[in-house]
Amino acid sequence: MTNFLSNSLKFSPQFGKIIVGLKVRETIEAHQHQIEQPGLNENLKVLYIKFDLTIQDFGCGIAPENIDKLFIDVSKLLESAAQDMHGVGLGLSICKQLLTRMDGVVSVESKERVGTTFRITFMTTCVIPRN
Repeated sequence: MTNFLSNSLKFSPQFGKIIVGLKVRETIEAHQHQIEQPGLNENLKVLYIKFDLTIQDFGCGIAPENIDKLFIDVSKLLESAAQDMHGVGLGLSICKQLLTRMDGVVSVESKERVGTTFRITFMTTCVIPRN
């Protein structure tokens, strides 16, 4: 997730504003037979937690014709407001591939000279004591 935040910082003006939001969308308790961890203490419970992460910047934005290129390997967007920025353009593609392997999803909304919003949904496992 740091790559999305790093890009927001990179393509925002100095002292620009970035909004990060994290919300729990769903929590599911795993039943003992669903857990693939032999020897897991019965005093512990496993939760699957689905999160929605939003990263919004007010930077240079992305031209509509370049949105589809964001997640393609070897793409590099050259926005007029960011000509001096460096990178090979693989970070977002790798992030999307990792999220997909974890049953996650990423979407993007952007408007040139207004900013960009990435919405990321992912699930993780949490082990906590039973009460």
